[in-house]
Amino acid sequence: MTWENAINIKLNLIDISRQIISDRTDILSSFEFVSFLKSSGISFRQCNNLSDLIHFTESGDVKIIITTLKDIPDFLSAKADIKKFTLADLPINFDPQALEPLSYTELLLLLNYLNATNLLQSVTKSNIQFFLQNAKQHHEKFTAEQLAEEIDAILRTEVDYENILRLGALFGELQFRSFHNPELIEQDSLSAIQQRLDQYTYDYILAGNLKNIFYEPSSNVRSVSSILQYLKSNHKGKTALICFDCMGMAEWFLLKEYLRPLNLSYQDRQSFALIPTITSVSRAAIYYGSNTEGFKLTYVNEAKVLQQQFPDSSCKLFREKDIITPDSLLGLDVISVIYNFFDDISHATKFPVNFENKSLYFDAARNYLVNSSVLDHIRLILEEGYQLFFCSDHGSIVARGNGKKIDRYLQDKFAKRSCLIDDTTLVEFLDYPQMKIPFVEGKTLVLPQGRSMFDQLNNIEISHGGIAVEELVVPFIEVVK
Repeated sequence: MTWENAINIKLNLIDISRQIISDRTDILSSFEFVSFLKSSGISFRQCNNLSDLIHFTESGDVKIIITTLKDIPDFLSAKADIKKFTLADLPINFDPQALEPLSYTELLLLLNYLNATNLLQSVTKSNIQFFLQNAKQHHEKFTAEQLAEEIDAILRTEVDYENILRLGALFGELQFRSFHNPELIEQDSLSAIQQRLDQYTYDYILAGNLKNIFYEPSSNVRSVSSILQYLKSNHKGKTALICFDCMGMAEWFLLKEYLRPLNLSYQDRQSFALIPTITSVSRAAIYYGSNTEGFKLTYVNEAKVLQQQFPDSSCKLFREKDIITPDSLLGLDVISVIYNFFDDISHATKFPVNFENKSLYFDAARNYLVNSSVLDHIRLILEEGYQLFFCSDHGSIVARGNGKKIDRYLQDKFAKRSCLIDDTTLVEFLDYPQMKIPFVEGKTLVLPQGRSMFDQLNNIEISHGGIAVEELVVPFIEVVK
């Protein structure tokens, strides 16, 4: 029997009489228990304020009411059976002193672990840390398996850009978790998933099908070129856009872990970086709000165009090395901060022979963050009342040199995964995959085969510019107040 069903039986939730259950543990509001109630066909309502509680109690069709309120007014006892749900009611064998110090998250991890092993195991003060360690490992393993299964399910459907965005988020999280805990998934299995992702997306993107994202409403933010329009449409107070150069989805999960002390909630979206996935083109798309402007510019002036985008507001752009203080934010309506450390660290990472994953880079990025001022900057920006958004211009992959160095055609010496060339030069690249840039005349993207890069043979680096999911799908995150 699962802990969810054991609670169901204990509380007699199938009874037709009305019940108000005061949950002192938060467990009854967990995803697992709510999912159990729904799948079991048990009708219920949740509330955390008195007015809703009274409303649901007076409603004839609401039988089970789960509330976080601890004090239930006496007059409601005439209309419903009032129950309290405490730690003592959990359907496990435990010493109360062992569970009392646990957080909600730890308690839920423990319940799920006991579900998977033996719900009747005795939990005591002497073995609680052993159980928690195993519970966390079990949760990580289960989550990785769920991510892999969801990726597999999408890869069995017809390709479209919504699926690609979803795959970018799922694979980014799976990568991050595997780097964080290498025992979760074997590197060969991760590489196999990566190969299937490439097979699924490559021809669709190369055929130019992503041009349809530019017809989407800006409110959907399917392209990074829609970010500024989205901010302008939602600009009701002070606004802050934090741009992390080279932050793919896996890097976002690393950043989110680092930001955990701030206890933030997020609305997560995924957007497409502009192709080629290089800073000069895709970052221009963010700040100029255009999917074509970056191909005309010789220099991206983010600070100037930010003010142009918000002509009636006081704006300022900060760089990574700038000191941000309350005084420096005084009187500013719109700010943006550009951080380059992900990009700098990725290109500086040295790889041993035949070592082709990002774990070394992730370790270096994590160490940088721990010793940086990023957390303090973001905390200050929030304290100053700014609505906060995170974005990125492109992601990256680990690439191997194909033996063809064509530096004169590279837009960026560190972005070796593509060449943006005039059509007059195409004859030199007839053997390479090519893609016309949507809505830009005379520009063609030339790509190396697979996950290689234009560099000396077998040299291994982190690079970008191409159309792999990790380069192309980037986070657009809104901090929810």
